[in-house]
Amino acid sequence: MSAKLIKSKKGWGYLDDAWQRVLKDNLREEDLGREEFGNLKFLSELDLQGYIIKDLRPVALFPQIEALYMSQQEIKDSAPLKSIPHLKILDASYSVIKDWKVLEHLPHLEELDLSFPRFQQRLQLPRFDRLPNLRKLYINGCNVQSLEAFEKLPKLEVLSLNFNRIKREEISLFRLKNEKCELLA
Repeated sequence: MSAKLIKSKKGWGYLDDAWQRVLKDNLREEDLGREEFGNLKFLSELDLQGYIIKDLRPVALFPQIEALYMSQQEIKDSAPLKSIPHLKILDASYSVIKDWKVLEHLPHLEELDLSFPRFQQRLQLPRFDRLPNLRKLYINGCNVQSLEAFEKLPKLEVLSLNFNRIKREEISLFRLKNEKCELLA
């Protein structure tokens, strides 16, 4: 690892060890010695899986990210997601985050996985009608009890709702109204 990566006060140095490992693994060799993040525009995907991440604030350093994989993390605050407005793909399955209303500020989101949250009973899902570009939505085991919120998603192709309490009649009606959407329930 570059000495600048650890010692720089302007760029890398204030990041905890887990984030330094994430960036080392995701950045090109020639960028590891840089002290500033502004020139790292090529980074469009960030995979946090396999690291122990508790703080999401460093994603603000990369506002151009289009895909973020943060499954099985200990992150509790989803607010930093606002800082990556071009996000198209988010995998936050098996999360400890309770409040997902911040997703309403990410209109470019196309694929979203919030499956199997660790706090089902207190989970606050976003208003899905504010995510008009959603094509794939996975909310398995999220304590969803109605399909009404998903009927206003014109681009929805896949809706996965396994392990939720939705009446069979409502599932059948949704399938009739939304023939282009594959409903997995």
